[in-house]
Amino acid sequence: MNMKRITAAIVGMSIVALPLAASAHGSMKPLHGGLVTMTGETVIELVRARKNVDIYITEEDEPLAAIGFTGKLIVTAGGAKKETPLVAMAGNKMTAPGLKVPAGAKVVVALSNKGTGAKTLTSFMMK
Repeated sequence: MNMKRITAAIVGMSIVALPLAASAHGSMKPLHGGLVTMTGETVIELVRARKNVDIYITEEDEPLAAIGFTGKLIVTAGGAKKETPLVAMAGNKMTAPGLKVPAGAKVVVALSNKGTGAKTLTSFMMK
């Protein structure tokens, strides 16, 4: 009987702690109206604008300076693949000027940290 109580207590504590662990790395809410994904501890938001595609980079709810990264977007649509370099803007924003992404396309974001050389890859399926 005692073992059942201990097991129930451990399960109960795990359930309570789970939401805290899930939110420990940062918010998955889109701050700029785009699509959000997390890779490791880095959160990337992809936003389709009228004349370009923007990404915003954060880690643990703190913006990461875009100037510290190089990157590109790789768009696959209709059997064709197109690579477009990302340009660092102010704050945590990078942009792919002139890029239009059609619905149904797959977009891969490839970033490289200039300081550490760490690579970050993630993908989005456009609606």
